[in-house]
Amino acid sequence: MIKSQFKGRDLFGPSGCMVGGDKNACGDTGLIQSKYGGKFRLTYAAFHCHAPACMKGELWNMDTGELVCRNTPVYGDGDGTDPMNEKGYVVGIPPCVWGNADEGLPPPPVLDLDTNLLSVKHCNSTNAHWGVMALWQMRAAYLADPVV
Repeated sequence: MIKSQFKGRDLFGPSGCMVGGDKNACGDTGLIQSKYGGKFRLTYAAFHCHAPACMKGELWNMDTGELVCRNTPVYGDGDGTDPMNEKGYVVGIPPCVWGNADEGLPPPPVLDLDTNLLSVKHCNSTNAHWGVMALWQMRAAYLADPVV
């Protein structure tokens, strides 16, 4: 198991942006704090890990005890003749996606820049694998933005 604790503001990186070159692709933590009281909506969360050790990734809101997102890998079950369905290999890790009821999606969780978050990677250590990693790729929206 790999655990990491961080705050909501850390999702925006040290400079407020994890994406270089496009200021519109970045969240403005100053604006989130001043205009929205420090609150933002999570719209997408995808856990990244490598097989064969990866069992699941969880994101917890430690302030409320709520599970925000759980991603569990889908493993292939093919016999080796079907590409992208090799037995024992991760063929996909479905993300958590939030939106609106018209699209059949659950409402986005509202987080604060000071929300205490915990990432937990569950892994099978009986499967030797170099470079066992655990990271999240996430997207968020300002509170005033429509959920589309």
